[in-house]
Amino acid sequence: IYAVDRLSSSDFTKHLIPTCDIVNEEDIVHKITLAQAIANDNYLNTLVEIQDVQFKTDCATYSKKDFDTSLKITSNNSTTLDLRTSRFASFAGNYVPSGRGTIRGVLSKYNNGFQIVIRTERDVKLTEPRVQAALPAPKGGTGIVYTGAFTENFESYSTTGTSGANLPKYINEVLVGTRFWDIATFSNNEYIQMSAFNSGCSKSYFVMPVDMTAANGFSFKSKDGFFDGQPLKVYYSTDYLPTASITQATLIDITDKFVLAGGTTSGYASSFTNSGIFNIPAAITGNGYFIFEYDGTTGFTTTMQIDDVVVN
Repeated sequence: IYAVDRLSSSDFTKHLIPTCDIVNEEDIVHKITLAQAIANDNYLNTLVEIQDVQFKTDCATYSKKDFDTSLKITSNNSTTLDLRTSRFASFAGNYVPSGRGTIRGVLSKYNNGFQIVIRTERDVKLTEPRVQAALPAPKGGTGIVYTGAFTENFESYSTTGTSGANLPKYINEVLVGTRFWDIATFSNNEYIQMSAFNSGCSKSYFVMPVDMTAANGFSFKSKDGFFDGQPLKVYYSTDYLPTASITQATLIDITDKFVLAGGTTSGYASSFTNSGIFNIPAAITGNGYFIFEYDGTTGFTTTMQIDDVVVN
């Protein structure tokens, strides 16, 4: 009953009547809440302006280049409404704004689900500060030992699905989103894994304590899946505190010292890539940390796997 299809060139004049009357858009738009939009069909196929909303994921583009995309908007980080954008829209590849405000468009239905279709990027006015959900507490860190030599192949741990690895010797911390590094397994091999796919903006850290005075080198192996950009960086820090946010630490970027897996756009790489060895400078002493960062806030959703971490 609510289906609207294309009109043929011979029929559209029967339904679309031209007029010279000027109508102020503000006189016809319905300014409503998200709850009102999805409560019933009262506003279906009309111009609405949804108040006090934000994109559930603020590091996504309006649409993908190869298919039309539905993004979620929300007012309370739980109830959502789909925002539909055509891949042919002139702004399809633009990133959505990160703030909070109003979104104007035509309210419609797809099967039983409501959705809003915007007409132009100007329909989105998110000028107020974004409301952030509380970050989950870091996992692990209850049994930290600083040592100058160890091999970690993650075989002694159980897989965690998407609940996040809680390993006493290491710290698993989220800075953006809610997704931790996981313990995953394939072909009887276990490793840590992180992806931003279907998890919104994600920025997470896996922190490994090291006695920098005793250690000489650091290496690992990596594997990628469904690559759409490199989200992995590697750091060391000597002032990170497990009891404080990682934002308070000085992170020294040593990503360019390693060979990282990448480029596997379909499926997963057939094997892990050896990273090479980072020779720890003699000037780095005392207790410190090597840190893997997964940054999906740029829109990358590549799956990254880390295995066979060696400090010696």
